[in-house]
Amino acid sequence: MKLTYTRNGKEYSVETESLKAESLSYLLQYGFSQSLQDSIAGAEKAVRQEYKEQADAAGETVDEAEVAEAVKQDIDGTLQKRVDAILAGTVGTRVPQQRDPFAAMCKRIATEMARKGFKAANIKWPKDRADEVVGKVLEKHKAAIEAEAKKRLDAQSEVTVDMTGIVA
Repeated sequence: MKLTYTRNGKEYSVETESLKAESLSYLLQYGFSQSLQDSIAGAEKAVRQEYKEQADAAGETVDEAEVAEAVKQDIDGTLQKRVDAILAGTVGTRVPQQRDPFAAMCKRIATEMARKGFKAANIKWPKDRADEVVGKVLEKHKAAIEAEAKKRLDAQSEVTVDMTGIVA
């Protein structure tokens, strides 16, 4: 097996059959560690941003303990998915999923609505059932949520940035 790395058009390579056991061990350990690290790159920031947006929408402050637990669960789940994919031989073979901006916006709006409703009723947000609650809100208020999502996405698409003088 040939391992290759290309940088600035120059290829660096080694034949694995010619490597000593220590070199193979190093490459396997480093590759495994790097693969797991790559799988969680940006995960904490994304979770924190999601909780901040939800709290802002509901007029609440971010519960740092809740965020820390959500980050831990998200990272643990992501790492396990990567290990499972490595064991199954499917890592690196998937086609990346395309994010549907409309569905994502609908979910964000439903989450905002649900959080506001719980806050207005003075009920603690059920983080263990959050997806279920958001799903029910999406189902019950589908037309209004979709209209609001369309309005927000249309407003975003109208934003333009003058890049004159910024990009050479």
